[in-house]
Amino acid sequence: MLAKLKNWLSENRVDVAIALVLFIVAAVPRMTDLGTFLTADEKNWMGRSYEFIRAIKDWRFNDTLQTTHPGVTVTWLSGLAITAKIYLSHTPFSYENLAHFAAAAQFPVALVNSLAVPVIYLFLRRLLDPPLSPL
Repeated sequence: MLAKLKNWLSENRVDVAIALVLFIVAAVPRMTDLGTFLTADEKNWMGRSYEFIRAIKDWRFNDTLQTTHPGVTVTWLSGLAITAKIYLSHTPFSYENLAHFAAAAQFPVALVNSLAVPVIYLFLRRLLDPPLSPL
């Protein structure tokens, strides 16, 4: 398994380097100033994410529906991060101290979005790479 990974990395080192650069380029603007509220409804999503995870923990699956449109990726990622922050900092979640949880809620979404850019590049590279034709 490790030999296959080394072989793949050596054969695709240019694509891996490009993917790494793409990750850095995607991550820098997304991960600078974490904790700053950027959108008007960000505070609502933090509350929804927290309530989503609470509903799952309490086996209240009907209450996992937090809004009329999908937002499952945000609620899972931010909700788990907020829950971890609660346990690690021993600070209860409330709308009065949302600023304490903003960076924790934003980080996993920024990370997943940043990782998606190089992953999409690698998939597209494989999809669009023309096969070598024998002469």
